[in-house]
Amino acid sequence: MSTILFVHGTGVRTNGFNYSFAVVQDQVAKLNRGFAVRGCFWGEEFGANLHLKGISICGRRIAPR
Repeated sequence: MSTILFVHGTGVRTNGFNYSFAVVQDQVAKLNRGFAVRGCFWGEEFGANLHLKGISICGRRIAPR
């Protein structure tokens, strides 16, 4: 049996990964070819972080401190 490895991008967290992984699993299952699907979730530990409430994002309003 062949295995498909799903690896997400740097900004993905648990909910986004779970949603995307479920979509991938569903689409692969529709192929009906017997592929196994495995995920590689690393975003929480090693992914990008949004620091200072996103102050560097253009057009984003930040509540005063």
